[in-house]
Amino acid sequence: MKPTTHIKQRLEALNLQANEKNFFFFSLLLGLGFVLLYVFLPDWYLRIIQEDRPVEYLQTVSYFLSSAISIIAVAKLHKSRYKLIFWTLLIFAFSTMLIGLEEISWGQRILGFKTPKLLSDSNTQKEFTIHNIHEIQSTSYLVYIIIGLYGGTAWLIRGNTRANLKDIRNFIVPDWYCCMYFLPVALFYYSHGWIKSARTLYSIHPQVASWRHQEAAELLLALGFLLVALSNYKKISRLIMVTTHDIPKLELETDKEMVLNQQGQRVGT
Repeated sequence: MKPTTHIKQRLEALNLQANEKNFFFFSLLLGLGFVLLYVFLPDWYLRIIQEDRPVEYLQTVSYFLSSAISIIAVAKLHKSRYKLIFWTLLIFAFSTMLIGLEEISWGQRILGFKTPKLLSDSNTQKEFTIHNIHEIQSTSYLVYIIIGLYGGTAWLIRGNTRANLKDIRNFIVPDWYCCMYFLPVALFYYSHGWIKSARTLYSIHPQVASWRHQEAAELLLALGFLLVALSNYKKISRLIMVTTHDIPKLELETDKEMVLNQQGQRVGT
C-alpha cells in the first residue's frame, strides 16, 4: 500500500460525524418498517422473525462483525499506552462474540450435535445455550432493560468528550445517534414483562404471539452494537493517528471542517 493511500485512509477515519443523522434516521425507518410489515403483512412478518430466518441471521452477523471490528481496533492499541481503552474494547469484542455464538446455539443447528441432558433439562428451548437456562432467562428482561436504557440515554450525561480523544467515556457510552437502536428493546421488555395490558397493543394478529416482537427489537439492538463497534474503530484510528504523527493542527482543522459541514447541512435543510 502506498504511503499516500495509507494517510488518506487515516484522514477519512477522522470524519466521525458525517453520517450521524443517516444512522439515526435508519433506525427509525427500520423500526417503522417492522411495524408496517406486522400490521399489513403479518404472515410475512412472522416468517422473517422466526428462528433460523433473516432477522436472527442478521443479529448473529451483526454481533460477529462487532467482535471482528473491535478485535482490529484492539490490535491497533496493542503497543499503545492506552491500556484502559485496550481492555475495554477487548472485553467488548469477547462479549459480542459470545452473544453471536449464543444466537446460533454455538453452532448446534449447523453442526447437528445434541444438547447434553443436564443442560436440556434446565433449558427452556432444549438448546445448547446459556441465556435460555431457566434461572438466567428469568433475569434477562431486566438485563435487556438496563442495556437498552443505558445505550439510549447515557449520552445525555456524558458531557462533551470529543475534544479529549483518550477519554474512556468516548468508548463506553454510545453516541446520540445510536439511541433508537437501544431504546426499543428496553421498551419492549419493560412493557411485556411488567405491563400485562400493554401486550394487547402489539397482539392484533393472533398468528403472531406477542413475544415474537422481541426479535425485531433485538435486531435493532444488535445493529446498535455494530454501530458502536464501528464508531469505536474510527475513534481509535483518529487517536492513533494524532498520537503517532503529533498533528494537533490537523485535528483542529478537521474539527473546523466538520462544523462547517454541519452548518452547510442545516442551511441545505
